[in-house]
Amino acid sequence: MLLLLGSCHLVLTFFSQKFYPRQAETRQQMEQDSPVLTRESTVWQGWVGNHASHSAGMMFVGANTLALGLQSFDRYTHSPVLPWLTLGVCGFYVFLAQRYWFWAPLVGLMVATGCLLASWVLARG
Repeated sequence: MLLLLGSCHLVLTFFSQKFYPRQAETRQQMEQDSPVLTRESTVWQGWVGNHASHSAGMMFVGANTLALGLQSFDRYTHSPVLPWLTLGVCGFYVFLAQRYWFWAPLVGLMVATGCLLASWVLARG
């Protein structure tokens, strides 16, 4: 689920205008202004880069969890650390979605987190 959500986010970042501001003037201002941190980038470049790196992070967590689950499910589910790290990352994404994003990623992340938690509980039970 995380791999799918991250992949969709990456496609929307580079192959659509879904993350563009509704007002063209806002994007123009973002392309002309730089953050206080550095003048080597624009706010727009940071915006696109942030979306892309966010996608890559979700894809990595999803692909890593999938690979571990397929290759050594028992070792993953009985690890003292890995399931907690995965659930922690998912929980953080749920927090971000609830606080800063909108309903679609929130629902997707809640489903993904619920599925991970359920599979972990059932595997350990």
